Amino acid sequence: MSSLSYSRVYRYDSRIFVFLEASMLIHKFKWLISSALLLVNVPQVVAATAFTSCPTGAFLFQDTVVRAYNVDLFTGEYGLLETDLGTGGKFNGVGYNVHDNFIYGWDYVNQTVGRVGSDYTIESLSGVNFHSSILNGSGDPVSFYVGDVALATNEYFVYRKGSSYGLYAIPLDSGSGDYLQMRKITNSSSMNLSIYDIAFHPTDGFAYSVDRNGNLHKIDVINGTSSNLGNTGETGTYGAIYFD
Repeated sequence: MSSLSYSRVYRYDSRIFVFLEASMLIHKFKWLISSALLLVNVPQVVAATAFTSCPTGAFLFQDTVVRAYNVDLFTGEYGLLETDLGTGGKFNGVGYNVHDNFIYGWDYVNQTVGRVGSDYTIESLSGVNFHSSILNGSGDPVSFYVGDVALATNEYFVYRKGSSYGLYAIPLDSGSGDYLQMRKITNSSSMNLSIYDIAFHPTDGFAYSVDRNGNLHKIDVINGTSSNLGNTGETGTYGAIYFD
């Protein structure tokens, strides 16, 4: 086991935020211990098999060709979990879905939502109805690196800063009529945050993040608003956020 270099551990509402610096940014995997939100990415061509229950460890997805790591949030110890996730690129904005026991994230190779199951292979999801604001000149969607799965609503939320972008929700209930129908919650001019990850609180329904200036933000993903809760005293790129 080796040690990750955590920038800081903060306490808020008697729970622990762990923030990783830029070296852990792009391919991060977030995990909610206890009532758990695990951030994760999605598979590609092969159908994934769900976890039997929410795992009890923290996870991180990183590297140009993504690899999965398990992380001890208290000691900083980490170990390589899987080197081959069945893709040649990144997997980002990940979170665990307690409703179906899959990890969801953004599949950079296939430019869509992906999910990961117990075999740690990314399954790319077809049929996502992308919001028109995220499509580029070629009609392809942009990528997201900020994302998590909401515990209460069974939706995958992603955020991208920029005048044309903002906060989006993608329903994950395959039995509902709006399954994989991406909708825009708010644009970036209304919620203009320089953030690199979000994590949902296990009980209050809000997402939280820290911006590059060290400000702690509480995000209401239903109405697309955020509140600045104060400054942590630390600046930098906080690429992975965890709740305990």
